[in-house]
Amino acid sequence: MIREKIATILEQAKSNKLEHKTIWWIIFSSFLFIWTIQENPPTNKNDLHYGLWSVMLMQAKDLTNNEFLQNIPYGYNRALRLTVPVIIKIFSITSQKQLYIIQLLVSFVFQLLLVKLVYRINKGHIINTVLFCLACTYCYFSNTATGDLFGHADTFGFFFILLAIYTNNPFVVFVSMLAAIFTNERTLIIAVPPVWFWWILSESPKKKMMIFGAMPLAVLGYFVGKYYMLSFPNFKMSLPNDFSLLYLISQHSFFSMYVFSFKGLWVFVFYLVYQFKKLPLYLLLSLFFSTAAFVVADQTRGISFLFPLFILVLSQLNKVETTETIKKLSIYCLIASIVIPNIVFYGDHQLRPSLLYIALEKLIFTPVEAIVSSLIHH
Repeated sequence: MIREKIATILEQAKSNKLEHKTIWWIIFSSFLFIWTIQENPPTNKNDLHYGLWSVMLMQAKDLTNNEFLQNIPYGYNRALRLTVPVIIKIFSITSQKQLYIIQLLVSFVFQLLLVKLVYRINKGHIINTVLFCLACTYCYFSNTATGDLFGHADTFGFFFILLAIYTNNPFVVFVSMLAAIFTNERTLIIAVPPVWFWWILSESPKKKMMIFGAMPLAVLGYFVGKYYMLSFPNFKMSLPNDFSLLYLISQHSFFSMYVFSFKGLWVFVFYLVYQFKKLPLYLLLSLFFSTAAFVVADQTRGISFLFPLFILVLSQLNKVETTETIKKLSIYCLIASIVIPNIVFYGDHQLRPSLLYIALEKLIFTPVEAIVSSLIHH
């Protein structure tokens, strides 16, 4: 019976007449989640025990006392990253493994929301939705959860940011953006502008409540919460230990940083600029504020909070272009995302090969290289 339903869904997908939407969303989201595992595999299991999960578990024991952070590298700059410690406290989480499992569950829900949102933006066009969401799995914001055994917990930030543009409930937008900012303070500068522009350009009847209510209240809530936490005598914070303008002139360029972070999604941005023959204000300002990611070492993590901008661009293009044009752009986007290697920047660049790349390297690349090398030497 399940096999027949899947077959029916596939047939409907070909004709873009989907009846069993919920089943299709769950099946495709599950596939995307599994695909992110091979794109960013969990390689170093020791990170689970020696990473930042244990720090957050300690923070959760007493949210108002963080003096222990002074003995931890990059400690006090994590002081206000309280969303995950609050989640730990609410759900009485006691181990790193439990936290990692919750992170995986959050990642699955992220994929589900992304599929439903892109499906809505693409006016119910299934193929375009599949192509765009699959391209996203090659980007850090979509695939970080499975490979993040260390406990950066960016997945939680990405989830709350996506929820803030997925929902149409002002209170949920407020809570989501507040939670995102308290997950990582870089979202305040990098994610807030594109999310704000999302609501400014939306056609929602509640857009004014988002623009003048939920969004500014979330930003205000962060500063009020920050002031409140700093009022406790045993709660301290400081600037990031790796804060430096020197990262702006390091060996990798702005160009490579942006390309490797969002890969083929730039196809939509370039086409939009070409089509409108100008740089829209929302695009210009969002990109300007995203440069804040370059003043610390882990630029890929910071700049990835810009991902709502690409969903916004997709939304704007769908208002003026045909589904056939969006389909062609989505194909180019996916091809570019596959071709561009998975390189992340943590002060220096690192190649993170997928399981597929590792398999190809063992089965094809290395043997062929050995054969060519032996032929040359003979």
